[in-house]
Amino acid sequence: MNAYSELNDPVLQRELLLEQAKKREEGDEKAHPLDEEFIEAIAQGMPPAAGFGMGIDRLVMLFTNSPSIRDVIFFPIMKPEE
Repeated sequence: MNAYSELNDPVLQRELLLEQAKKREEGDEKAHPLDEEFIEAIAQGMPPAAGFGMGIDRLVMLFTNSPSIRDVIFFPIMKPEE
């Protein structure tokens, strides 16, 4: 399971995005550009974003009381050969 919450400090977020923008200028294609509108939204009081991710396989594990995720994986390629 994955749980997360977004960074909601506009000053710290700006610093981190500036670092990313600098890396992008240096040639890192995966680095994010500076997003002034996002920083402004955080500064104006955008509610913190948070989430929880649970895959169907883990949900099936919960409902079937399975001890291992391998017992509920649908794809035969992912199951160990016996």
